[in-house]
Amino acid sequence: MSLTQALLDGASPQVMGDVRVQAAGRHAAVARSAGGVAKSIPSVDPIEDVVAATSEGERFLLVLGDGHEGSDAATTIVSALIWAFELGLPPRPLATDALAAAVTAANDHAWHAVRRLAYPRRASRTTLSMAFGGPGWIQWASVGDSSVMLVRDGVATVLNKPAPVYLGGPLEPDHIRQLMEVQTFAAHDGDWLVVASDGYTDACPSLPLTASVFAEPIDAYNAAVQLVHQAVSAPANDHVAVGVGGISLDGDRRSA
Repeated sequence: MSLTQALLDGASPQVMGDVRVQAAGRHAAVARSAGGVAKSIPSVDPIEDVVAATSEGERFLLVLGDGHEGSDAATTIVSALIWAFELGLPPRPLATDALAAAVTAANDHAWHAVRRLAYPRRASRTTLSMAFGGPGWIQWASVGDSSVMLVRDGVATVLNKPAPVYLGGPLEPDHIRQLMEVQTFAAHDGDWLVVASDGYTDACPSLPLTASVFAEPIDAYNAAVQLVHQAVSAPANDHVAVGVGGISLDGDRRSA
């Protein structure tokens, strides 16, 4: 079964208020905007949130990075994690050490890239939120203040504890393992996973508002669009990015 990928990176600038979306197969999609109004503190790049998704059949991977001091670290880490699974998504949850090793390798790529840049880009750093989903299981990991959310039975929950820590610098593997939150649990048919930058969660702090997008049958593409439109309409004064993945244990019930 072939992989399908979607990527919105730092090389894809956007006009304020514009929402861009890409689907990765039928079970995952990503969307992004520069926000509803200009940031109070201008960013190095016109947009610094990076989000990607890969799907293979009913399995998917969402990866999001909220960049700081340029999109360089976010683009490198998100791309590295997507390409780490270019030969196929795992059929079952990864061992925590294997997941930490993948994040460490991606961070090493970013540090080697950004340390050759002039300031302020040499200080480029990023958050990381990623989530795997497949029939019967969910696994997520995060570093920083981007969110991982679960929408189940009409209720949205933030799974991680967002904190002001960042990847992209000269971090040791043990340090990265200490910074990472990781969780694996059983999936229910109809579960939705959302990874979101703080541009979304700051503009839309109401979890019932997030859950409302999934109140009626919807596909991943349109769910991602609606989530970002919520933030833009707030209006968000930051870049906004989300990745959305839907669990379906009985085939394509939640497909477009």
